[in-house]
Formats: sequence, structure tokens, C-alpha cells
Amino acid sequence: SLGYSRTKLDVPRVKMLSSTTALYSTVAIRLKTDGTELQRAGFTYLLHKGGAGWKINEVIATDVDKLISAD
Repeated sequence: SLGYSRTKLDVPRVKMLSSTTALYSTVAIRLKTDGTELQRAGFTYLLHKGGAGWKINEVIATDVDKLISAD
């Protein structure tokens, strides 16, 4: 009903906490079918590197103005 079409990710930021743990933050921008912006939301992912590579351990909805700064 709101005319949602797709989501694009913008402003990616990575902060390494150790050689096997990282934070990745991004802004998800929801767009309408006509291409105008519907909503913005921030997300931070806690990533861990194990034997099979990097995996997402946690996803945290974050205020856009509270996202981490990149290394």
C-alpha cells in the first residue's frame, strides 16, 4: 500500500575488532516504485570468521546517526 519496490544499501562501514571479529554497518534505503525514498534504517552486523569463513552472528537495528565509524 505504500508503493514499496526495493531496498538498496548505502554507506558501508567496517570496523575490525580482532582478526576474527568485525562490525559491519550500513544504511538500508527503502524505495518506492517511482524511485523516491520511502524510509531509511541503520543496521549493524556482528561478523565472526571461523573455519568456513565469515558468518553473521547478530543483526542489530541501529539509528542511522549512531552507526559505527569505519577503521
